[in-house]
Amino acid sequence: MRKKSPVIIKTIFVFIILIIVLAFAVYKNTHSEPTESQDTLIQSKTGNIQVYFCPEDCKDINTLFKDINEFYCSIYDIEYSWFWNKAKSLYDSNKPVIIITDNEQLTNNFKKLDLPVLQDINYAYSSGFLKKDKYSGYMHNKFCAFGNYLLIGSKNFSNTSNYDNFILLENKELSEIAKEEILEQYSGTFNKGEKSPAQTGYLQIYFCPEDNCESKYLELLETAKEKIHCEFFSMTLNSLSQAMLSKAGQGVDLKVLFEKSQISQYSQLTTLFAYAKKNTKGYIHNKFCIIDDTVITGSLNPSKNGTTKNDESIIIIQDPKIADIYENKFQEHWVKLVK
Repeated sequence: MRKKSPVIIKTIFVFIILIIVLAFAVYKNTHSEPTESQDTLIQSKTGNIQVYFCPEDCKDINTLFKDINEFYCSIYDIEYSWFWNKAKSLYDSNKPVIIITDNEQLTNNFKKLDLPVLQDINYAYSSGFLKKDKYSGYMHNKFCAFGNYLLIGSKNFSNTSNYDNFILLENKELSEIAKEEILEQYSGTFNKGEKSPAQTGYLQIYFCPEDNCESKYLELLETAKEKIHCEFFSMTLNSLSQAMLSKAGQGVDLKVLFEKSQISQYSQLTTLFAYAKKNTKGYIHNKFCIIDDTVITGSLNPSKNGTTKNDESIIIIQDPKIADIYENKFQEHWVKLVK
């Protein structure tokens, strides 16, 4: 048998190395590292805040609820078995527990969840600490309050690999405001509750439609001097599009990243497309904007249904450290998700 020549062996070796390098590059392009702030509380003028981006930061979300002694949550979609187990455990220990969810989505979940989870949901409902909305719009919120903490963002408690975000912040005032909203929902009031207390600080939480979240967006856009960078599952409000284009005409850097499956809804926003991209991979479920040093995020898609029909929530954070974290993730998605 003839021996392979050194040239052939060298060629095969180089080819193998190239395959390994290419495979690693593909992996890095499709797998994000955990967000820098995930394990570090950011101490800022807004209080202690942790920022999470999914799917990379959300595998162990259950650990955030490990040592809590009360459970107030308003979540559109809840599939996690650990969530229902935790709620049942706290309730059985005579701890405060209230869970609000969307009636239609809960009905859909009954068709796909495992029996033990369904049994826990039935227990929650029969025990009275689970309430469903009873109106035509979506109960679309995604927030929880426990102790002095508030968790809020675009992330449902479901088994998806969507691109989402949420924050965990230590702020007694906002946690109490969120609990009051959940108590209002528990009483059966959706889509028309009391307005949130007046807020003018670096950290503000609002509920829609009673707090007119469209106006909150427009007020923030009006302040933009350097950049408007947004990542949306859906945005169909012409008022926001016009405000963004007006600022772009004044020299503000405008970039908008849209979820591809919703792009047909944006036909009336064609002028905005000069500043926009749609993803070619993944599923964008985020609803956030960076406007200079301010971030606005939450459950709200800036649409007619989102601002007038659904029950929604947003949080506004005026802090350069938080804005930088969101900006870094936006720039990553602007490149990675559109290749």
